[in-house]
Amino acid sequence: QPSQLKILSKQEVNTLLTHQCFISQHLIFRMALQTGMRKAELLSFPSEYIEDPINKRGRAIVSVVLDSRDMIVQNGRVTDGGTKGKRERTIHIPIGLYERLWHYKKHDRSELLQNSDEEDSSALFLNRFGKPYSLTGSMLNNELKNITERKDISLHKLRHTYATHTLYALRKNQNYHGDALVYVQDRLGHSSIATTQIYLHYLEDLEGELMTGFNEEIDQISMEGDSNA
Repeated sequence: QPSQLKILSKQEVNTLLTHQCFISQHLIFRMALQTGMRKAELLSFPSEYIEDPINKRGRAIVSVVLDSRDMIVQNGRVTDGGTKGKRERTIHIPIGLYERLWHYKKHDRSELLQNSDEEDSSALFLNRFGKPYSLTGSMLNNELKNITERKDISLHKLRHTYATHTLYALRKNQNYHGDALVYVQDRLGHSSIATTQIYLHYLEDLEGELMTGFNEEIDQISMEGDSNA
C-alpha cells in the first residue's frame, strides 16, 4: 500500500508537484526529488551556484560542486548548513530544473528581496518574507505531510525517493555502462557503499511503484504546473 512505502509513489510525486504551493517551497521539493540533497544542503544552497544557463543548453544535466565553505555562513552568521561532514561533493541538476532555478533567481527571488528588509542572503531559496528558511524549522516537512497526506513523509524521504528511482532507472538503462550503486553513492555523498546498498532492498519491494522516466516526468509535471500558475 502507498501509505506503507518508505518513499513517495509515482502518484504521490505527481500530487506533490502539481500542488499550488509557494514557489520556493515547490522548487525545494523538486530539488530534493531530482538531486537527492539533504535538508541542510537545500536550505543553505548558495544563489551564486545558479548561473545563466545559456551556455549549458544541450546538456542533460549540470554538474554543481557543493562546498560547505560557501554554505555555512548566511548573512555573516555561521549556521549548520552545508554538506554532511563538510565533505565536498558533486550533484547533478537536470537542465530543465536548472533553467527553472535561474528564472526563479532572476525574477521571483529578486522580487522577494525587493519587498523585504533583508540584506541579500547567500541562500538561493527565500521564504515569503524574503528571508532564508530556518535549518531547524518544521514548516517544510509539515507542508509535505499536508500535501501528501502522509505523516511519515519529510524532506529526507524525498532524498530516499530520488535515490531509489535513480538506481532503478540506471539499472534498467541498457546504455548505461557504469556502476549504478557507485553513481548514486557519489550523488548522495555516502562515505560507504554499504549505506547506498539499502536502496537495493527498496527496489525489490517497490518494483510496481517505480518508473524509468523519473526526471522527465517531474519536468513535465512541473512545466504543466508553471503554465497553469
